[in-house]
Amino acid sequence: MCIRDRQKKVKITHVSSAVPSIKPKGSHVYPKVLKNNVADMVIGFCGFHWKTDGYQKKYEQIIVQLAKQQGFTLIKVDAMASLDLQISQVEALIKKQVDVIAVWPVHGKKILPVLMKAKQAGIPVLVVNTPIDVSGFDLIRGYTGPNNVEEGRLAAQMMIKALNGKGLIAEIQGFPGYSTAIERSLGFSDELDKQKRTNPNITMEIVDVAAGYWSREKSRQAAKHLARRIDHFDGLYVADDNMAVGAMEYLAVSYTHLTLPTIYSV
Repeated sequence: MCIRDRQKKVKITHVSSAVPSIKPKGSHVYPKVLKNNVADMVIGFCGFHWKTDGYQKKYEQIIVQLAKQQGFTLIKVDAMASLDLQISQVEALIKKQVDVIAVWPVHGKKILPVLMKAKQAGIPVLVVNTPIDVSGFDLIRGYTGPNNVEEGRLAAQMMIKALNGKGLIAEIQGFPGYSTAIERSLGFSDELDKQKRTNPNITMEIVDVAAGYWSREKSRQAAKHLARRIDHFDGLYVADDNMAVGAMEYLAVSYTHLTLPTIYSV
């Protein structure tokens, strides 16, 4: 294994979220009974996997705090990264006839049939953090979260700058099939291709990809697999900060001379 030494310190760069380039039109579904008193509302919130990382843990804490502050009833469930479990949980919330369902989707497209059931039941759905497929925009009231494609583009721009437009890149993606993971990866590769078309001096390419499943430990293993499979790479693109830490922990211990630029999206 040879990782080219660039005489640069490991660099982690934060990028801010942006407004989605494609905005959901909205289902225009409102609760069957409009409630003036927040304390009378019941909101069902189905998470992706609350215990995966610090970001989701904090998200969960804020939701619970908000429910206490505002006085509404919160039914909080955890899909634990299982699509089948999330579908059954949303179905259970529909049967409970909650006023609103918020969902952090495990899969942006396969979640659509159960969102259709919610719409047919007259329950408005809000999608958070991870967008669903565009074909389902008319099933939900709205979306709140980052523009993951733009985050990937910004990360590519920073990687080009860090490597002066030359070198080989390894990538650690998030959960396979997860919209956020797909969009951050697509944004990165698309921006890299775009820059190469407009500037012949940029010769960078992605040589291998592994999945980190949004887990620090699994990202550490992904970095290990990449290091074994590739003769050398000059930069590492990781889909989020938690996984980046895991990857860097492995590389720092195994390759103490390493000065690899590490760029990630958050």
